[in-house]
Amino acid sequence: MQLFEVKNDIAKIIYNPVENNLLPADFLMIEDFNQRLIAQIVNIETTDNSNNNLAELKISLMIDEEDNLSYYNGYIPSKASKIIYIKSDEIIELIKDSENNNIYFGNLANHSDCFVKPSMSFVDNGLYIQSDRDDKTFIAINNLIYELKNKNKKIIILDFEGKYKNLYAKSHITITKEFKLPLNIDAFNTILENDTKECPIEDKAVIQSIVLELREYLTTLKDKFIPFNMFKNAVSEEYLNNPVSGLLLLRNKLWQYSQESVFAERTEQFNYLNSLLNNNILIIDSSLIEEKWYKLVIKTVLGLINVPAYFVISLNDVKYDKKIISALYNHSSLIPIAETAYNSEYSQVLKLICKNRMLCKPSKKENDGDYSILLNKMHSDEIILYGESTLYLPLLVKLSEFTNNTSEDILDNDIKKDVDKLLYSPNSVIPQDTVITNIKNNNDNNFIREEEVEELKNENDIEIENDLDIENEPLTIQESETEPDLESENNDKTDIQFEDTEELDENLSDITDSDLDFLDELSLEKSDEFIGDEKKEIQYPQKKYEIFEPVNADDSELQIIDNDEQEKNLIDIIDDNIEENNEEIITIDDDEASKETEDEIITIDDKTSK
Repeated sequence: MQLFEVKNDIAKIIYNPVENNLLPADFLMIEDFNQRLIAQIVNIETTDNSNNNLAELKISLMIDEEDNLSYYNGYIPSKASKIIYIKSDEIIELIKDSENNNIYFGNLANHSDCFVKPSMSFVDNGLYIQSDRDDKTFIAINNLIYELKNKNKKIIILDFEGKYKNLYAKSHITITKEFKLPLNIDAFNTILENDTKECPIEDKAVIQSIVLELREYLTTLKDKFIPFNMFKNAVSEEYLNNPVSGLLLLRNKLWQYSQESVFAERTEQFNYLNSLLNNNILIIDSSLIEEKWYKLVIKTVLGLINVPAYFVISLNDVKYDKKIISALYNHSSLIPIAETAYNSEYSQVLKLICKNRMLCKPSKKENDGDYSILLNKMHSDEIILYGESTLYLPLLVKLSEFTNNTSEDILDNDIKKDVDKLLYSPNSVIPQDTVITNIKNNNDNNFIREEEVEELKNENDIEIENDLDIENEPLTIQESETEPDLESENNDKTDIQFEDTEELDENLSDITDSDLDFLDELSLEKSDEFIGDEKKEIQYPQKKYEIFEPVNADDSELQIIDNDEQEKNLIDIIDDNIEENNEEIITIDDDEASKETEDEIITIDDKTSK
């Protein structure tokens, strides 16, 4: 193999495919005097010479003469540099947690014997999934849920399409059936936004005044919600006293929502989600309600959950909302796993917030970051793992549905590798002019993660993997031309210390000033506890996710409600408000009002009736 050209961080090499069977996504080392560069093959082409191919490499990491590993700084090697093949297993070892706190995603696409198990930080530090195909998205997320469940983690799936109905879970609830939305301030705001658009301006002002008074009344209540029928009956009563068209439209909508069973009458119809997480997986099926309620559903669930859990959500059908993003990624106990299509309005902001990505094959060509060439050329049954936890190396992984035998296969594979290392690894260090020796994590450094994730573990809740953790294992790299000399006089193993480096800049030219302003605001919302004394400047908002042992919330006592008295209070509030705003209401002639009322038709869709 011969170095042909280097421009910026892209190198090209000439090689004989008969002698060196290189594949896309393979790793190579460019060794130039005392400087060594780790590069990844992103493209392969033929040349005019029938004996040679041209491979294009993306240079990502570098190892200096003192064995310090860091991100590539732009160093240009000479054409006389050696090109050395690196086994994929050795690269995968760099992204694994030293304490076996790893999560399995599959096997490398071109190396079926290489199991990809990055550190749990790949999920904990913000995982964003991009996919244009529902079937591939379902497999990827289902596999992730399978692995989290095996680690005894708690998971909430907010399902707007009903595609997880058949997923094994002991807790499965459906909105409008087992779960109903509380009529609180967010609900009032949603009703105003959706149901007053067609009202005349003067009627809209009347409705807004009523809702504002009710919102003020809400603040005096213990559970901060009003039984829905009380609100519906109060509006009906007010309409009889003041028959304006706006109130008629609102009354009709409320009757429709009553038929659809959207809103709650009692606290026990919604205030029990935390107790369901004792079963580890909770699916909230939202497929029976209209899209206009999706934002309210998200806000409601986020407001009710206080148990640490992973929160799986697809934002494809949710209209873009910065407040939703802020609430989702600033939640005190939830770790979001968000999924969207490539053309989603959320995509650019989520790329900045989340440190790691899982990428399925896009439906059209994408030009996005270091992984673009691999992304556009990969097969539909492959995914790319990319981000801070993979050292910004795009890992091409075979996508296949996990089975009950998957965990056993992984365990058998890891044990076999560890035994092989015990039997065949040399005691002496391999010469540095041929290989890298024993790259391991240094706990005093933040190369792989800018923030250490502290996880309180309970012996009963943590599944211990049976991997043989062999400390100070040598990292072997196969040279393409000659076999490495396995003998050395030096018996001391050399550790390569990770250095702090700046994060790689990504191609984010599509980010608008508005998005950047929003990200600045989001960054300000993060508390100082998430930023350590030795942390470098963060280029985009981030959150330190801490998983604490769950504490079962005590079931709140059922509040006995005097319906007649509360309805009377609501009607009194509305009457007082209308009197105060009489000057703003346009007077309607009795004959005209009567005629207008007769012309109004109350229609409720038959399919929503129960």
